[in-house]
Amino acid sequence: MKEEFEIAYENYKNVVYTYLYHLSYDHFLAEDISQEVFLKVYSGIKHFRGESSLKTWILKIARNTYINHTRKVKEKTSPLSEAEAVESLENPEDDAINSERAATIIKALKQLPEDYRTIIILRDQQGFTYDEIGKIMDFSASNVKITLFRARKKFKQIFSELGGMDNVM
Repeated sequence: MKEEFEIAYENYKNVVYTYLYHLSYDHFLAEDISQEVFLKVYSGIKHFRGESSLKTWILKIARNTYINHTRKVKEKTSPLSEAEAVESLENPEDDAINSERAATIIKALKQLPEDYRTIIILRDQQGFTYDEIGKIMDFSASNVKITLFRARKKFKQIFSELGGMDNVM
């Protein structure tokens, strides 16, 4: 069991952290929840039934842990400063236009409902299939497609309202 956990940890620690960071845009929170996720994985890996991939199972744990955390806190994460937004998405040498665009994208993502933000992150940033997203979120693949379409539409609307000028999706 210990060996399976170590393999899972090494293979998926960065995926879990990146996913949680894109949900919260808070490095410390993503690290804390990542640790909690892998504690749950360690204690539950013997119960993994293989009905989905190990990666999907771990990300489902990450999603549920994040949702439980936000319910407990009952407040949204603090807004990012523009400098943090730029640092998270762009290289420091990028020009001001890209920096402003990155900050607007983050603001738009943070205004989306939880399910919309999660689906966009899993599909467009992490590259998961519709089936994998469905297993993580307890949705059918067709429901994932519909929700993704609605999420992108809502994102474009918010992005436009925030002054985003170009097409982002």
